[in-house]
Amino acid sequence: WFKAWTVDDGDDFVTQTGMPAPLFLLLLGAGPRARQAPANGGIPAWRALQGEAAQAEAEGWRALQGDTRDEAESAQRAHGSPPCLRNLRKVGSGHNAAWHLATFEPSQSGGVLSRIDVLLALDANPTEPCLLLNFVHADGADGSKRTRVGHILLACGPSSSALRGMFVREELRGQGLSRVLLAVWLRLCASAQLSPTTQQINKPLLARSLEHFGFVPANRAFPVELKPPPPRPGEVAVAQRTAFTRTRYQPPRDAAQLDAAIDVALAGGRVSLAPSCDSAGTGGLPATSNDLACALTLRPLCSTVRIC
Repeated sequence: WFKAWTVDDGDDFVTQTGMPAPLFLLLLGAGPRARQAPANGGIPAWRALQGEAAQAEAEGWRALQGDTRDEAESAQRAHGSPPCLRNLRKVGSGHNAAWHLATFEPSQSGGVLSRIDVLLALDANPTEPCLLLNFVHADGADGSKRTRVGHILLACGPSSSALRGMFVREELRGQGLSRVLLAVWLRLCASAQLSPTTQQINKPLLARSLEHFGFVPANRAFPVELKPPPPRPGEVAVAQRTAFTRTRYQPPRDAAQLDAAIDVALAGGRVSLAPSCDSAGTGGLPATSNDLACALTLRPLCSTVRIC
């Protein structure tokens, strides 16, 4: 369930025809909006960011398990993580592989809000390095049963994290959850000292959510009028609002303004980094902001590599 189909302009999962994107593209013969087959043979773009030696290792880590190097390095290779993620704890394997990045603890549990784990999954985009932040409820006494809440698709720059798209489970929509998930992403960007940006945003509701955090559209050429839902008993009717689509959004220049908006969206909840890969026997020490920067940029910037 970590996989998602996307097209380059940011429309996720369903086209304007209402059909799932893969079927729609198949019927069109993979029309002009479909991703073209890259010259690199479809190798995920994040691999090229790991450096020459590290790239070779990332490409063939499974073939290196019989390496004669010391046991510690062999254990790290067996962990099956690219260099940029080695200090994070891996969850799952194969197509379901992900890395535990952070946890959101709401101030009060109830309704759609309870503990949410943030799991990073690699995206196979061959043209630019991308990742998915998967948000899951950890159910059960031991947290082993996980229920997906939604995810955010991000493009990874050297010093930025760019929003490409967002998905929230249909039955959980309309309850303000999208702003909470955006706030978690923005708090992680702040912790990693990365600039949060966006690529082209085509969804009016996502555009409005970004504006709540002070993001501004790069252009206003494509306004969309949003009709508010009918007010509940005792509530005041909300005026019709306008969202701007087919444009990128820029964060507010005032970092304090953005931080205050994040606090409002989190409503007293706390975002904490997950335990690092070497902390199982050391009291659960959290990952560092440097580990977080490595993960969100998919670049092996870490000066210290620990053994997972």
